[in-house]
Amino acid sequence: MAKTFFEAFGATINPADVADKNGLSYIAAATAMSLAGRPEVTFVDFGNKPHLEMLGGAVVAVDLKLPGLSEDAPVVQRMWLPVMDQDNQPIELAKVKATDINNSRQRCLVKAIAAVYGDGLSLYFGCGGDGSKAVKMLGVEPGNDLETVQPMVAVLKDGGGAPYIEWNAGLAACRITDPTFHWEVVMWDGKPYREVLGGLFVDVDTIYDGMRQRLSLPIMDAAFNPMPAEKATVYDWNKTVMRVLTKNIAFNTGYGLSVYAVEFGSDKEPKASKGGRKATPAKTEAKAEPAAQAAATPTVAETSAATEATSGAAAVEAEVAASEATAAGVAESNAAEAQASGEDTAPAAGSLAANAAPAATATSTGVTAPAADSEAVERFREVLRKRREAGGVPGVISLFDALDTSTKFAVEDKPACFAVLVTASASIIDGANILALLGALTKYEAMKHLALDTRDMVAAKLTSVLLTAACAEGDDALKAAPNDLVSAGVAQDVDDVLRLAAIGNVPVETVDLLRDVLEMASA
Repeated sequence: MAKTFFEAFGATINPADVADKNGLSYIAAATAMSLAGRPEVTFVDFGNKPHLEMLGGAVVAVDLKLPGLSEDAPVVQRMWLPVMDQDNQPIELAKVKATDINNSRQRCLVKAIAAVYGDGLSLYFGCGGDGSKAVKMLGVEPGNDLETVQPMVAVLKDGGGAPYIEWNAGLAACRITDPTFHWEVVMWDGKPYREVLGGLFVDVDTIYDGMRQRLSLPIMDAAFNPMPAEKATVYDWNKTVMRVLTKNIAFNTGYGLSVYAVEFGSDKEPKASKGGRKATPAKTEAKAEPAAQAAATPTVAETSAATEATSGAAAVEAEVAASEATAAGVAESNAAEAQASGEDTAPAAGSLAANAAPAATATSTGVTAPAADSEAVERFREVLRKRREAGGVPGVISLFDALDTSTKFAVEDKPACFAVLVTASASIIDGANILALLGALTKYEAMKHLALDTRDMVAAKLTSVLLTAACAEGDDALKAAPNDLVSAGVAQDVDDVLRLAAIGNVPVETVDLLRDVLEMASA
């Protein structure tokens, strides 16, 4: 019987197979292949080239099939990696050599095996191949609910000690609890990014427990401003991919959502994993050993690039999940997100400082944010956390009335608190309580307190939950759903409801039924 991801992740790698260089631990591609049982590997070709030329450099990709699934309906995970030199710096396209492509492919293979099968992933946790130590650090086991499990939080040494979730932790948590979990970088006109307003956006889909979620982020510079398209490199692109992946995992599974949405309160010190420690940024990188690459290269099938995504759904074109922190004047740590990318290398000592920078405070609509880390918002987060623990979803919804009448929060602080409450409510809402939440949003016009760059994601979640629940209840409920959403300020009109349904991945059958019901009502 093949080992599970959890078993492979927790296995100890023979120290003789682990090499160290400049403080980084790595294994050869041949070792990774052996640990994984020599899986079928597909090095991706782009046209007639083993690399994709873009952003003044090049990237490579490797495809692996998820284990344990039917051969008739295989699920393929693609792993990307920029073509970089031995110092992990992107190589200009004009200077790229065939050996650079080969080296990068081998490194990409090692990372893909770790991400898909779990073999060697402990190296990315800074454990030097000690799988049991990595498992203890992560604190996630098969059967855990990622929405309730305590995430493994790393802390930036610079940037005010901002917390963040590393890509390896988020990905491992998903693969341990859902063997079918996979993710995709959306392709646009043959490129894994798209141009938006003079900059570049990266879109990533995650599929967890059958639920598909898309999230998008712009490629940003060190000051967290949108980077002009002509200045972006493959390294910048890759950082953004990992940032989007980690944040998307939080939205789709709940793992690490507290770091982004601050919905569980804001402790002075970020909480550690179940092991009782805060994670420290890993100082290791699993990469192919150059000397072993020729022998390590398996005989594999070559394939063309994957078919581009053709979904007509409007992609989320802004960074999300920070509305409550933004409205509250609590700067979300974009520096932490940049580190959450993990780039592809688990950062070496000192690399955090290079990427750490104060987060740029986003502009919120309909609210003038009080000072950062306001005492009122801190208190409200604690109230929210306790109310959720005591009363669940209904308890959280009851806070709308309580906040409105409360004399413990100044009038000028309440909009920021409402912003926190709206997003926290949306993240946990279910079909049984969706109408109650929409009623509260309507009563207090609470949606207006969300930042524009977050509003669509929250609105899409509410739309998805309502339409799914209404479809199960019957035609009358489905017919009333658009009006409920418009009245609550979630959508502008019926067309906007359909747009949000696409973003929220509402099943096509449900959307078609909604159209039919509305047409019959207007006939």
